[in-house]
Amino acid sequence: MDTVVASTLLYGVNSVKLLPDFCVLKELVVEAPSRSMERLSDVSAKVVQVNQEDIEFFQGQTSADILEKSGEVYVQRSQMGGGSPVLRGMEANRVLLVLDGVRLNNAIYRSGHLQNSITVDPSILESAEVLFGPSAIMYGSDALGGVVHYKTKTPLLTYTDSVSNVTNASLRFSSANFEKKLHIDWEHRRKKMAVLTSLTAVDYEDLRTGTSGWKDYDGFGDRTTFVDSYKDVDTIVMNENPHVQVGTKYAQVDLLNKVRYQPNEYLDFILTSSYSTSTNVPRYDRLIEATEDGELKFAEWDYGPQLRLMNALTIKGSKPKKMYDQFSWVGAFQKINEERINRRYKSQIRSTQKEAVYVLSLNGDFQKRFNNSHKLLYGIEANFNIVHSIAFNEGISDNVLDFDRPTRYPDGGSLTKSLALYVNHRWDISERHRLVVGLRGAFSSVAAAFEDTSRIKLPFDEIDIQDNALTWSVGYNVNLLKGWKTNVSASTAYRSPNVDDFGKVRAKDGVVSVPNDSLTSERSFNADWRISKDFGWARMQLSSYATLINDAIVREKFSLDGDTLLYIEGEENRVIANVNAGQAYILGGSFSTVSKISRHYLLKAGVTYTYGYNKSDNVPLGHIPPLYGYFELEYNKHKFRTNALVRFNGWKTLSKYEPGEESADNLSSATIDGTPAWATVNWYAQYALTKHLQFSGGVENILDQRYRSFASGVNAPGRNLILSIKATF
Repeated sequence: MDTVVASTLLYGVNSVKLLPDFCVLKELVVEAPSRSMERLSDVSAKVVQVNQEDIEFFQGQTSADILEKSGEVYVQRSQMGGGSPVLRGMEANRVLLVLDGVRLNNAIYRSGHLQNSITVDPSILESAEVLFGPSAIMYGSDALGGVVHYKTKTPLLTYTDSVSNVTNASLRFSSANFEKKLHIDWEHRRKKMAVLTSLTAVDYEDLRTGTSGWKDYDGFGDRTTFVDSYKDVDTIVMNENPHVQVGTKYAQVDLLNKVRYQPNEYLDFILTSSYSTSTNVPRYDRLIEATEDGELKFAEWDYGPQLRLMNALTIKGSKPKKMYDQFSWVGAFQKINEERINRRYKSQIRSTQKEAVYVLSLNGDFQKRFNNSHKLLYGIEANFNIVHSIAFNEGISDNVLDFDRPTRYPDGGSLTKSLALYVNHRWDISERHRLVVGLRGAFSSVAAAFEDTSRIKLPFDEIDIQDNALTWSVGYNVNLLKGWKTNVSASTAYRSPNVDDFGKVRAKDGVVSVPNDSLTSERSFNADWRISKDFGWARMQLSSYATLINDAIVREKFSLDGDTLLYIEGEENRVIANVNAGQAYILGGSFSTVSKISRHYLLKAGVTYTYGYNKSDNVPLGHIPPLYGYFELEYNKHKFRTNALVRFNGWKTLSKYEPGEESADNLSSATIDGTPAWATVNWYAQYALTKHLQFSGGVENILDQRYRSFASGVNAPGRNLILSIKATF
């Protein structure tokens, strides 16, 4: 947070009036993204925190939006109901998502683009923390690109035997997609127990894109036609407004309940239950696909209601013992339902794939300080995933179900297990020098059964993979003279193959992915360097990194008993599979600065550059975003806050795209030259009329620019008016 209280004015004995002012903080010392006892000052890599005030102020529609509006994280979207964070050129199952200390990544997180961040309700978040770079020691598999940790609000306790109740209610409207959002949360506080209950309901209409810009690509991204279905008859109709992306609307409901119990000053129990569900979410990039004749391929292509249920119990203790001074246990159960529903234009058959994932996890983290110089962090992590997958065709006129079609994942069920131990030692050599070293050992296994292999002619009917990983990290932090500070680190990281990697059957654009029973972990070696300077009135930070990926899991041409072509639903498909055949490297860096211009004005700016190359195939690496950044000027005085924000992206020329039909860069969603550069001008404001009533608003993309972010399948919103009101009582 870049604003702190700078002055106070005393009124009587027990009254203090706080007046806002800017100051440039030195180093943040807060909880790190998942491990509650690791400080950001112990981390050599770059860390960004989006606090609750900024989450409310910048009015992100989803939890992916709040990352994007920070200017530090690139986000890809295949449809409006999505948002796939990209950290250091990696995304999806190479980025670890965490909610209240519980890993959200599960056995079917895919490698392409992952839209699961929208299942986290931004209206009840306390913060969103992003740790850039590999974090295998503390977090294990999947944290190759970094960690995104969403933290929901924690109910507060009273200091006396008094009882208090606090209710927050808010309404919000956005014009670009006619967003209507209602949020209400209620908090009951006692001395030893507190309860927090939250409900958010939101409805979005079809998204309107911008109308200006892209003169050289006139009409690109316009929705000129769409399929209208009435009484089981499909008709292609003209869109009255081509800038309205018909096939993007959806609705969502999020619930959260937290019960906190603190029997004494040494123990703290928190029981968290969260639930997220939605209507069908249209997959817009598939709905606009056309045949060679220019006719739309699909009448329907939806993600079914995306349900996520999580129950977690967190126990924290702080009474010193021989083995630890502090500890934290987090046990959780999750149930995730996913559906993929599609029907081709004029087809009488609707195809559905359904997945159910059950996840059990347990994390134990401990801290022991031996003296003023040495601190030990160690812990254990266990994780179990069970996956069930079914598929069927449904007649749209008679509703008759036919289960004679391939499932997305093994039809006999899948099970993944992992167990890991880690230790991290911090040595404060002196006031200016600190050494941090870590080691993690992990075991994982994947088992799956195929009951019917006739459709895809598999040479095996089960998969049983076991994998081990040993990773290490070394970081050295130095506080130099005159406010300079530098951090260097080297580390290894890994990602164990999951059910989506080895067992998926997926047909798209004439290519079908088939299972492979010989996958092993992909691994990386990483080097980081960060330097910062604190001037008192300003702070600047420069970060750079290099990552070498070995045994990368990539999709390549494959054969099943010599067959390189496979017929699915009457169409010929070329066979590919995931294999450990890749070696690649990623280089990049970022620069950010925050400056206090005067008592009420603050200036921020940042820019990020990433370069990736696939050495095995001598082609550009996929998922690498173009140059991007932000520039913002903020004014904050008393009850009023306003911010002018410019966000920009550089060109991503077609020559820098990952080539091939299975490219993760969505070549079909780009212009003939790639993704053009773009910039948007945005304005936000907030006014607290009283301590109980607050108004917020803004105008995004003021110039109504028409643009599409790299690798995205949907155009970005056009000019967007935001209005919201929040009441506290």
